[in-house]
Amino acid sequence: MKNIKILSLLFVCLSIFLSACGGDDTPVPVTVKTVLMYLVGDNDISNDIYNNIASVERGLSEVTSPGTFVIYWDGGSRKGEFPVPTLFKYEVDGKGSVSKREVIKTYSSQNSVSNEVIINVLKDVEVYCPAEKYSLILGSHATGWLPADYSKSRSFGDDNGAKIHIPDLSKALEQSGIHFDYILFDACLMSQVEVAYELRNTADYLILSPAEVMSAGFPYFKITKYLLSADNSEQNAINVAKDFIDYYKNEYSYSWGTIAVIKTNEISALANITC
Repeated sequence: MKNIKILSLLFVCLSIFLSACGGDDTPVPVTVKTVLMYLVGDNDISNDIYNNIASVERGLSEVTSPGTFVIYWDGGSRKGEFPVPTLFKYEVDGKGSVSKREVIKTYSSQNSVSNEVIINVLKDVEVYCPAEKYSLILGSHATGWLPADYSKSRSFGDDNGAKIHIPDLSKALEQSGIHFDYILFDACLMSQVEVAYELRNTADYLILSPAEVMSAGFPYFKITKYLLSADNSEQNAINVAKDFIDYYKNEYSYSWGTIAVIKTNEISALANITC
């Protein structure tokens, strides 16, 4: 009888152990590429920024490589759909199949341009959507280089008036532990040498505009196939810039647009020459 009790106890312990290995502890499959689109829309261009989500959804069916497209949305004009900041994703198989929108996580009301929040969201993406390669899109107001509290200009983001100083943004990105294939700024006035120098260690390429970006933003329905591609990062970044110019030259109501692609491993050499 004693042996039977011992065996029963061992069986219970083994059952508990096996149960602990499944469920929420099951490892998340690692995909080839994860793109995070970080949208700070609690401002006067909230509706314009929100429209980019539909543009991405349109472009996902043309992606030719498997991957995950993640969107962080914090926008004041969409409280019915997104009452709080929300992280959601789409999975693509590279053959035209796109999953339905899946909410990964919701957050309490927060300042989405604070260092802490940016780091936490990036770490959540790394946990819930692990990948061999990562890329980042930052969408909001922006004004370039000078500190956020220096004047009304020279910063990234606008979360109900809050902004982030570019060196603080760089620190947050580095502290996340993720190095990006590219960082795309869907925001004005970011293609400045000071910005590029500050962000040189965070990504291989920067895609940004030295002037204003029209409220329509980037033509994601055309460029998402490049954004999610894991091969030839330099050519993909160039293709994004070409399609940006083509869209504003031939398709948008105003034939105006300017864009740059910066290879960050050349920035230190530039600094040595000019300093």
